Amino acid sequence: MSKLADLLAVLENWEQPLGSDNPLKLSCRIGPGASDDEITEAPVGALSSEELRSLWSAAREAWLFEDTDYGQWGLHLLSPSDSAIRTEAERSRRPEDMVADDVVLGEFLGDSELLVYAPSSIGERRYLIALPLDSRRDWFAAGTTVVEVLQKLIEADGDKYWEPKPT
Repeated sequence: MSKLADLLAVLENWEQPLGSDNPLKLSCRIGPGASDDEITEAPVGALSSEELRSLWSAAREAWLFEDTDYGQWGLHLLSPSDSAIRTEAERSRRPEDMVADDVVLGEFLGDSELLVYAPSSIGERRYLIALPLDSRRDWFAAGTTVVEVLQKLIEADGDKYWEPKPT
């Protein structure tokens, strides 16, 4: 089993820790895998990414750490076709921030942040958290691979690990 498959299995069986200080009731839902035809509907920047193809082959879309009562928390990993639609919308809306091969991979529930795959970036900025009002240079780095992003989300029980913690 691959690391990605292992993480998706963890997420599918994830239960909120007892005694959690999070007042929200969270859960994860992993959809069935997308077909090869569905994956070809993804944005061009995603089609050259073996890891995104693997993610969508395993899960067409997913709702991670979703607030089951109010829908105001969590990450919705978009299907290939929804990713293409949202990516095009963001490119039109924010041409100064979205690079030609960027891919909107997910939407955070309850706010306007996006998970963006940035294949032309290197290192920690390969995956970015796009902030609604801030320019690209102020977007948070989320990780180098989708596996790393998912692993960090699991370790944080769905909390926004990329945000600075108050001191």
